[in-house]
Amino acid sequence: QRLPLHRGRRASEPPPSREPEPLQITKGRLLASVQRRAAIASIVPETLHERTLEVIHQASEDGYDLDRALQKFDGRTPVVVVVEACGEVFGCFLGRVPTVNGRRRIDVGLFCGERAFPLVARPDSGFINCKRTQSYLAVGLDAATGGAAFRIDADLAAGWSDASEPFGSPRLHGLEEGDFSVDDAEVYALRPLW
Repeated sequence: QRLPLHRGRRASEPPPSREPEPLQITKGRLLASVQRRAAIASIVPETLHERTLEVIHQASEDGYDLDRALQKFDGRTPVVVVVEACGEVFGCFLGRVPTVNGRRRIDVGLFCGERAFPLVARPDSGFINCKRTQSYLAVGLDAATGGAAFRIDADLAAGWSDASEPFGSPRLHGLEEGDFSVDDAEVYALRPLW
């Protein structure tokens, strides 16, 4: 007996209406909240939902150095960068660690508290979804305004957040001004369960 070639949902069918399960976690303080991990699960591709969040670098213990944190990754492992600032916990999902001044497009998403902001509308021009330099890591750069939906400095001490139309997100920290000072930061890997 022959099996059907396509066993998943047909393109004409609507996506499942239920929310994804919260991602599992091995350790980490800033993502201990089940609601926060559920928000992150909604911006992570479905193929990664069976993975576990593992904190690889905690700034308050391992040092305030973004390059040191990202050097712990192999370049293919998905990453979640989490910042605690201004009484909020927010950050971004990266499909892989971007190289310094690299030009490859990376899957990205933003979250703040228990709310998630996937990239919903890519502008025609003047928009960079992710960029890493010697000075910062940024998601949702807008060439017209010079702003970013989320930017964190390489020393993990400060950053910037603007409201972003492509993500449908407000300033992630909730303040009137864009800049923020970092209280703590954690960098997580999405590791296979096995």
